[in-house]
Amino acid sequence: MTDSYLQNSNKGYVSFAADQRELNDIPVFPAPIHQQNSANITALSGARNFLYLIDPSNYFKKSVY
Repeated sequence: MTDSYLQNSNKGYVSFAADQRELNDIPVFPAPIHQQNSANITALSGARNFLYLIDPSNYFKKSVY
């Protein structure tokens, strides 16, 4: 995951490295979250990271990670 983030960052990409192929959990690594951004995002250009969660069934409500 570290190598993936490094390679993508070097190319200027905003990336997400999953720890499971099913994309059904929120990875605990790296900590803190890669390129963590606490700002309110109002445009795509403000994104610094993202989470691709296909199956949210393990999560019953939205909360701060």
